[in-house]
Amino acid sequence: IVVAGDHGEEFQEHGHLAHYPKLYDELIRVPLIVNVPGEDGGRVSEHVGLDAIPPTVADLLGVESPSEWRGESVAPAVRGEADPDQDPVVSVTVRGEEVTEQPIPRSMADGDLLMSVRDAEWTYIENADTGETELYHRPSDPTQQEDRSADPTDEELAVVERFAPVAADHVAELRDREADAAGDDEVDEDLEARLEALGYR
Repeated sequence: IVVAGDHGEEFQEHGHLAHYPKLYDELIRVPLIVNVPGEDGGRVSEHVGLDAIPPTVADLLGVESPSEWRGESVAPAVRGEADPDQDPVVSVTVRGEEVTEQPIPRSMADGDLLMSVRDAEWTYIENADTGETELYHRPSDPTQQEDRSADPTDEELAVVERFAPVAADHVAELRDREADAAGDDEVDEDLEARLEALGYR
């Protein structure tokens, strides 16, 4: 059994209610619970991305993961054998001209592409279209109110230099996938209607 949150909710931490396209902790730090029959329960404090879910399920079932899956299995952590890798976790959203634009943008053509790169201490956010950046040190600023990107210390600059290429790689991959998908067939009318009813179009 795998239970995960797809997003959190903002309660005015950054000026709004609900889950508008932002990449702060109140929206991207979500639970991930994995229950495997026969395994002892435990808690893993390290961060993992939701892209770890498919390869973890495949690993636990003894099935090989397809090479195109980005995430890494955390089955060893589920079994209590090893902590998960502490590579930075990347989150992505698209924001229209207004943060509160409805319906919330669903494709990269609908607005600016925002990337978040997060490790145990730092959150780096970059608008891939405008080049604007934000940097937060969560241990000293858990609600991410003090953007340190404008006048960074040497340590903060080193964080940016470590995270910016990670964001750039993900941006390039997403743009490549978007270009590849441009030639795909349109979604059939029934699926289109169901997606619209759910608010995804």
